[in-house]
Amino acid sequence: MKRHNTLKDKNVVLIGGGTGSSVFLRKLKNYTQNITAIVNVCDDGGSTGTIRKDYSVIAMGDIRNCIVALSDEESVMSRVINYRFKDGFMSKQSVGNIIITALDDIMGSFPLAISAICDVLAITGKVLPVSTDNITLCATMKNGKTVKGESEIPKYAAKHKTAIEKVYNNPENATVFSECVEAIKNADVIIYAPGSLYTSIIPNFLVEGMTQALKESKAEKFWIMNLMTQKGETQHFRMSDHIKAFEKHSGGEKLADVIIYSTSSVDDATRTRYKLQGAAPVEADVQDKHCEKYEMVGLDLAEVVDGAVRHNSSVAIDYICRRLYDQGR
Repeated sequence: MKRHNTLKDKNVVLIGGGTGSSVFLRKLKNYTQNITAIVNVCDDGGSTGTIRKDYSVIAMGDIRNCIVALSDEESVMSRVINYRFKDGFMSKQSVGNIIITALDDIMGSFPLAISAICDVLAITGKVLPVSTDNITLCATMKNGKTVKGESEIPKYAAKHKTAIEKVYNNPENATVFSECVEAIKNADVIIYAPGSLYTSIIPNFLVEGMTQALKESKAEKFWIMNLMTQKGETQHFRMSDHIKAFEKHSGGEKLADVIIYSTSSVDDATRTRYKLQGAAPVEADVQDKHCEKYEMVGLDLAEVVDGAVRHNSSVAIDYICRRLYDQGR
């Protein structure tokens, strides 16, 4: 079937964080240069967490990954930005995180620091933090306990065999970055990337002004459903549970038009490996109430890459292109 690249002249906004966004962006940049990636800023693990403790800066790890994904990843500068020291007192520190922190201090603005890195790497499109507030993600667990820190939430849930009741920002009045609102306003297509539901995707909708901007947007909105559950976060979740959590944290607003889920089968060996990690394929339990609210689209989305189940992003993007073409958009 002939591929119609209807995204070429469209303004596309991708919202997410973590590995899911960067993987998706690597494919999306082959379809259009008009990309704005909006990334959550609650990461506090690894190199990012160490820097945030010492310098009280906004989380930059997921943003750095998205910047590299939209760059020429074979260039020397991209490799430098993504480089991690292997030993010594800087062990596991990311060069990119250090540079962004330095630029934030020099320029006095986190968005200007991000813009400077994007200019150096001559990326396709732009990358924006969802908020310029210094946010700590918190969670109320089903056992009544409160857990602070994006990286601590799934650890606590797994250790204490409880689940996440809800997540929220500290400060709760953190607001959406104005450039994100402008990008959403001008978007033709908005895509919610796959990723950790409570710690990568939902945090974007917790900042004040975000759900309102999305509600007012005329763009067609697509949510790419996760392929696998995640221990300590969405263990035993079906697709309907993902939707329920999403709606709960977005105030019940209809923020997606189309939900794209996987109909792929996962081989037994891969299932067994994931089961040992407390994970399994997300059951696509399509329900009538969801079909009334969203257009539910099943596609052969999953592929196994180096033993890991990954989205074949091109399948989802090709579907979006065909849909826009059929609609004459």
